[in-house]
Amino acid sequence: MTGRRPRHTEGPCRAGRSLQAYALDVLVGEASRPTLAEVAARAEAEASASLSASDVLAAIDDARAGRH
Repeated sequence: MTGRRPRHTEGPCRAGRSLQAYALDVLVGEASRPTLAEVAARAEAEASASLSASDVLAAIDDARAGRH
């Protein structure tokens, strides 16, 4: 265990921050992240598309025309 600091000297206090300041930063960070339900709803909204078959075929034709 030589060369290693004791566990109690690591972490937020070693950086000169109080435990309360560290805990507040952790809580704010966690609260600002979207929930799994919010992420799933956003993914569903982005994945949903209302394209008709003719829209898809027109996009394919346009892409093929651009290659020539």
